[in-house]
Amino acid sequence: MKEKEIEQLRRENAKLWLAVILATVVGTFTWTALMLCPARGQQPPYWLQPQPFRSAPPPAPAPKPAPSLILPPPEYDKHYLGDLTIRLVDSVENLAIACKWPLVRPNSLGCASVHVDHCIIYLVQDDVMRLRGWNTGIVLRHELGHCNGWPPDHPDARGFPASLIRKVTP
Repeated sequence: MKEKEIEQLRRENAKLWLAVILATVVGTFTWTALMLCPARGQQPPYWLQPQPFRSAPPPAPAPKPAPSLILPPPEYDKHYLGDLTIRLVDSVENLAIACKWPLVRPNSLGCASVHVDHCIIYLVQDDVMRLRGWNTGIVLRHELGHCNGWPPDHPDARGFPASLIRKVTP
């Protein structure tokens, strides 16, 4: 082959690669736009819906004493060493959606989605927990236990005296 033919093939090859890269970029943006934008007449996913401005919550009634068994056994009550994500939701109803429960569990304040190398914890907002006599620290310890392998049926759960829950006014 002559040098001119080789140079022409290089130019054509460069043009083809540029076209492939351009098609990949355009396709990625198009796919992203299609996935994030709802079809006509449908609502966007709940995490993309605008959140209304929330004023200060109404004064909370005195917290009820918390049940005594919530903490995991000592072998599970420790820091999680994998990739941990904590997501807060506004209500128990949104918690049921995030946790993929078929029904709302009114007494639940969090859940853990446990995977091989990561764990996602969903918690309701602190003010919702406090209305029920709990706080974020205690519920987080419970869910971290699940991330560390504590089974969902809570064997060997340990007590946590309700008197040790610090009362913080809203």
